[in-house]
This record gives sequence, structure tokens and C-alpha cells, in this order.
Amino acid sequence: MRRRIALLGVASLGLLLAQACSGDDSNQNTGGSDASLDTTQDVVKQDSSTNDAAQDSSTNDAGDGGCPSSWTLEPVVDPSLAIPDGGGGVLLHAAASGTQDYTCTATTTDAGTTYAWVFVGPEADLHDCAQNVIGHHFANDAGSPEWQTTDQAFIVGKKVAGFTPDGGASSVPWLLLQSVANGGTSELGKTNYVQRLDTDGGIAPTATCDGQNTGTTMKEPYTADYWFYGN
Repeated sequence: MRRRIALLGVASLGLLLAQACSGDDSNQNTGGSDASLDTTQDVVKQDSSTNDAAQDSSTNDAGDGGCPSSWTLEPVVDPSLAIPDGGGGVLLHAAASGTQDYTCTATTTDAGTTYAWVFVGPEADLHDCAQNVIGHHFANDAGSPEWQTTDQAFIVGKKVAGFTPDGGASSVPWLLLQSVANGGTSELGKTNYVQRLDTDGGIAPTATCDGQNTGTTMKEPYTADYWFYGN
């Protein structure tokens, strides 16, 4: 009899536990937490996607053929190279790599003959921020510096001012040049002034120039940044 009562008691206890489990709020709370977590994760994913898009937009914003805005941000320069009032804003920024060319030249005077390396002009490619060639820099028939882009727009310039930054004696000076002629409908065709900045190399050869090598041309490697300004 006692064993039967005990068995009934165990069965009743099992039934109560089953009922309690079936009405347990912890499963509902867990389900609610999972749902909240899923929603939070979705929000985080959405925010991450938004931030990535914003970052891409910031990186690719502006300028110059898809270049970052910093590529066409007007540089800070010595006052001697500042663009005069009315000269306009930045139209184009190009990185140049090539040579500055010098010819050993004899000059005869009453005092005798002297020899010196005489600058005859540059030969350089112009690149955009992705290192794509967008034009060329050279000396025209009159011996003046000229820049020409692949769409045939061009500018011919004359030197206005030069500046050698501290520690820059081993490179050609920085320059401010003014347009004396231009043409074309793109940026170079509207250019009023040009700055040559951040030069590296390109100074006259250190090799001997004398009667043995008169007429010899030496090509000295250089790089520089050119900034074109206009309205």
C-alpha cells in the first residue's frame, strides 16, 4: 500500500513538473532574446554597410578624374610662388617624371672660350593620381616650356619666379610660370599660371664640359609636381 502511494506521489510530481515546464517563460524570453539579437545584428550589418559606402564615397570624392579631393587641394607655397589675384583656382594637378636636358656649349668672347652645360628643355610624362599618362612636358620650337595633354590642349609658359627650399640645392628649383599661349577646351586650354613644386633631381650635369664634348647632350632624371591654375 505504501509503495502504491509512493508511486502515485512520484507520478503526481512528474505531472506537476511537466505542467510547469510547458508554461515556463524562460523559453519565451530566450526566443525574445534571439529575436532581439537577430534585429541588432541586422542593424549592425546595415550600419557597417552604410559606413563602408560612406568611406568609399569619401575616398573617391572629387577631383581630378576620380582622384581623391586631396589631389587637387591647392598646395601651401612660399609667397614668391603664390598665384596672383585673379589667377584662378586649381584646374589640374599632374606628377611628372622624365629628364631635364643640357647640352655642352662653347661660348667665345674677347677673353677666350668658355664651356658650360646649357639647359635646353625638359622631356617628361605627366601622370594622374593613378599613374596614368595624361600628357607630356617639353620645350617648344621657341625654347619655351610647354605642357600638352592627350586631348591636344596645351599651355606655353614663361618663368615668373623661382624658389629653392631648404635642402633643395640638389634639385631644380620650384617655379611659378605664367601662360603666354594656350589652346584647347580642357584644363590646359584655360590655364593662366603653373607651379612646379616638390622637385627631385634634374640639375646640370657634374661631368666635364670642354672642347672634347662640345655639343653633347646629357639627360638628367627628375620628378616634379605641376599645378595648373585658371578660371
